[in-house]
Amino acid sequence: RHREVADFLPSYSFQDNRNLSTWGFTPKYIVEKSLWNHFNKLIFGLDFYRSESDVDSVSGFSGLNRSEVTKKSVGLYLLDEFSILENVILSFGYRNEWVTYDLFQQTPVLRERVREQEPAWNIGIDYLFDKRSSAFFSVKRSFRFPVSDELIQFFPTFRVNPAMKPQTGYHYEAGVRHSFTDWLEANLTLFWADLRDEIFFNPVTFTNENFPKTRRQGVEVGAKIKPLPWITAWGNYGYIKPTLREEPFSGNDIPAVPRHKGSLGVDIDFGKGFVLNTKMNLVGSCHFISDWRNQLGRLDGYYTLDSKLSFTWKGLKAFVGVNNLFNRKYVEWATTNAAGTTQLYYPSPGRSILGGLSYTF
Repeated sequence: RHREVADFLPSYSFQDNRNLSTWGFTPKYIVEKSLWNHFNKLIFGLDFYRSESDVDSVSGFSGLNRSEVTKKSVGLYLLDEFSILENVILSFGYRNEWVTYDLFQQTPVLRERVREQEPAWNIGIDYLFDKRSSAFFSVKRSFRFPVSDELIQFFPTFRVNPAMKPQTGYHYEAGVRHSFTDWLEANLTLFWADLRDEIFFNPVTFTNENFPKTRRQGVEVGAKIKPLPWITAWGNYGYIKPTLREEPFSGNDIPAVPRHKGSLGVDIDFGKGFVLNTKMNLVGSCHFISDWRNQLGRLDGYYTLDSKLSFTWKGLKAFVGVNNLFNRKYVEWATTNAAGTTQLYYPSPGRSILGGLSYTF
């Protein structure tokens, strides 16, 4: 459950109290059985989720109000991995998802229902050219349904945005993973993604809209070294070129997408089930949200350090961790108004402590 209070100020004051609950049922079944004397692994399952959001609000133009949004989604999927040859694996996956949004508002009275459905699929091939080395290529179709806040128009009235469409995309990846020795391995991946109807907020209309065409292309590299049996050091870096592909902004960077990202980490195994993981996250600068023309300065990059101590014993797993260990002050998200004259910053969380406990039987 999640509660929050927000202030939204175009020219009116707005305050809301939100209560969000989500529950799900996600069974799956795995079958490993040879076909024509070739290894085959089949996974199929069902994902069912139901989310309810109740919003009690006070605003300068409508007074006290209450709205309710219920979202239900059902997804059926399967994934099959088939060894064409002993060292060549063909994979195929398919998913179809149906989603229903039920909306209610107290004043003025509004009741609406929206239904959507989208498929996703992937085809990939892996060539194992060594015991721990492989080359791969894959093609995927993806989708993303709008979340409730993206689907609904709150201004000037509460209603479903009739122009909102699901976001879809085609993704292409090729790469290689190679183990040079027992203690050194590296990987390289080239990727290309063309998205249609990507969902963005438009500060001119105060609503979320679909941007017709965007593209992300780039490269990811990584390496892992294990100088001693109980210690592993690793790092990765990604460069991405995020491009808007529709006039009048064609060729500009997609707002809020940094071109550079990376991380460095050290994992120490103390034995007796205790493992310490430490990771530094590095994120480059990016353009402000809604700065379609790329005319404003860039939001500064940042880095944080996270650490986690975990313990495993038989079916028991427990961990305690600290994110942003040094309590650095940074901003992950910042936006601008329609005129580009005002920048709004959303400070990211400071130091936070988390923990968890699970048991498998």
